[in-house]
Amino acid sequence: MSAANRSVSFVLAVAMMFMLFTATAEVRGEDDDKKETVFQSAIVTYWGIVNSSSYIRTAPSVETGVKLLDSTGYPISLAKGFVLQIIDQVKSLDSNYPNDWYKVRYVNVTTGIETECYIYSDNVTKRLAAVYTASMDLDFEASISQFPSTYIPYLRALHELYPEWEFEAVQTSFDFDAFVKEQTRIFAGNGGETASLSSVHYTRSNPAWRKTNELVDGNSFYHASDEVVAYYLDPRNFLNEVDIFQFESIGYRKDDQTIEGVENLLHGSFMNEKYIKDLQGNSLTYAEAYMEAAEASGVSPYNLAISTILENGKTGTMLTNGSGGYYNFYGVGSVPGGSPMVNGLTFARTGGSWSQSMKEECMIPWNTPYKAIVGGAIFMGKSYISIGQNTAYFKRFDIFSMESGSSYLHQYMGDVEYPVKDGFQSYNTYSSLGILQQKKTFIIPVYKNMSQVQYALPGTTSMVLVSNPEDKPILQSSYRFSDDYITNVSPGTSLSGFKNGLILGQDAEMSIAGDDIGTGTVVKLTYKGETKEYRIVIRGDVNGDSQITITDLLMLRNHVLGTIELTPYQLTAANIDGDNEISMVDILKLRDGILGTYIISQEIIS
Repeated sequence: MSAANRSVSFVLAVAMMFMLFTATAEVRGEDDDKKETVFQSAIVTYWGIVNSSSYIRTAPSVETGVKLLDSTGYPISLAKGFVLQIIDQVKSLDSNYPNDWYKVRYVNVTTGIETECYIYSDNVTKRLAAVYTASMDLDFEASISQFPSTYIPYLRALHELYPEWEFEAVQTSFDFDAFVKEQTRIFAGNGGETASLSSVHYTRSNPAWRKTNELVDGNSFYHASDEVVAYYLDPRNFLNEVDIFQFESIGYRKDDQTIEGVENLLHGSFMNEKYIKDLQGNSLTYAEAYMEAAEASGVSPYNLAISTILENGKTGTMLTNGSGGYYNFYGVGSVPGGSPMVNGLTFARTGGSWSQSMKEECMIPWNTPYKAIVGGAIFMGKSYISIGQNTAYFKRFDIFSMESGSSYLHQYMGDVEYPVKDGFQSYNTYSSLGILQQKKTFIIPVYKNMSQVQYALPGTTSMVLVSNPEDKPILQSSYRFSDDYITNVSPGTSLSGFKNGLILGQDAEMSIAGDDIGTGTVVKLTYKGETKEYRIVIRGDVNGDSQITITDLLMLRNHVLGTIELTPYQLTAANIDGDNEISMVDILKLRDGILGTYIISQEIIS
């Protein structure tokens, strides 16, 4: 650098210092009008999502923990996607399995027995079950405002995991218990036996699951008890990342639903990589047929494939093997009375009471697999999607006919577990395709006069949100709380970012004045009726705007010159070197921090 250039640089530096020491700075007002943001208690429970087929045991050990057995004496193996409630995390008793185990709550739906047992953590993904703290995503908070308070913690947890998911509330106009009674009412069936709208499979051996001990629907089902129907009807029992899919909109989305996804669903079934003929005699796979059915009907091809498998199993039934020359892949018309499958085949041949135009549009008679798949899908679109029954849940629980005053409820099948099974299949498909994070819409009902406590299966405890086990107002925090200050907060921290840095205990509440996080921001923590007030301090942020800039340097310089007086928390923020004294050293270090030649630490602020 030449002497002339050095001279110019020196003059500019002197001028800059002169400006620094003659400028004035506006001190943040203490009495500015500020709105208050309130955070309530945060995460206190967890779900466990099985990520690899796994046994459950009586102890946290492969060596000494006995495998739990099913009703036939075989070890219980939980499939990928199975949902458990995590009670605790414990140390392993095995040297060969060094990672922790989860103590979990497992309900055997076959026997109705609830058990606390253990599963190896490597085989489970731990998920937040409930978030009480309000999200700083104001659009999301507004979108869930129509849900009752007992739904919201679960929706917040799902939103943190899948921010693209959307939740819509459907407000029903009738009483929850009244709908349960309608679902379990027993009436005369077509074949002389009794019938009801809700049933449980005969393998469910717990007598409390049954309304009566009479086997119906081809001796495969019992009438479901009120308690069981209430459990499956209560949406709050299924607001986790797996079971939520029973509420997913089942309309066709061309950009999201692919033939690869259908092929994944059909894998291992009687339809896997098999060919059928279309109306022109061309060969196509079952997966291609479901895609054409989706185009024709507006129904998700995934839902159509899942409906077929849930109705007929992976090996197929007389409804899919062409018994008598007819097919009925979705079980349309397979009503109680005599043999439901025979009734379904009769419907495939005649179309029942449908009008002639409806029969023609839906390709009756269904004398080929293609006609049954595409024609049945067109019926699904016209009879379910178009009238609002656009989720697996609503196909099973018809709230719309009841709201219109109809004495006939239009429900896809009697099995009360159908929506959960459907959702499980959808989750596994999306998970295997790696598209869980994509935008999805979930349509969830809200009933009148619901219990504040979730409905439980007979003989089991409700899946309620547990109390704070540690009895602390703050369970976790990335900040340091002293007697008066909250420190270790990074410059530029947003309101939502600050919220994400801590987890409040049950019954704790935190309110924050204003929209910004900076030095001087007032934070009030209320726990068990007592409130403690703190001030946030960010070292270097003297004026309280959360940034470290020339304005802070001016305020520090003016304080040293005696032209302004800093508050105690501003003095703490201005003590850059941490020696608890304000001097020219702090001015120089703050200047270097602004220039980027010195790192201003937020640790050990007292």
